[in-house]
Amino acid sequence: MGKSKILALAVATAMAFSSVTAQSGVAHVTPSATGNGTPAWFWAVFGCAGGIVFTAFVANWQQKRQLTAAEAATCGLLFYVTRPR
Repeated sequence: MGKSKILALAVATAMAFSSVTAQSGVAHVTPSATGNGTPAWFWAVFGCAGGIVFTAFVANWQQKRQLTAAEAATCGLLFYVTRPR
């Protein structure tokens, strides 16, 4: 019990005087247009595919039907805009 208190005190003291806490502050992140991150086409492709799958689940659950070709071609958005008769 005594060793753990001494060890905890030593670690707390080391952390208090470390350079990480002495230099802490708000991190300033500057956006870069040099290609850091995921490209937009990746999100467009997988977002469209996810929209088709999600809309197909909704169409099956609500109306017990499959998506039409036009609804699938618009990434599922046409399903929400126009309802079939």
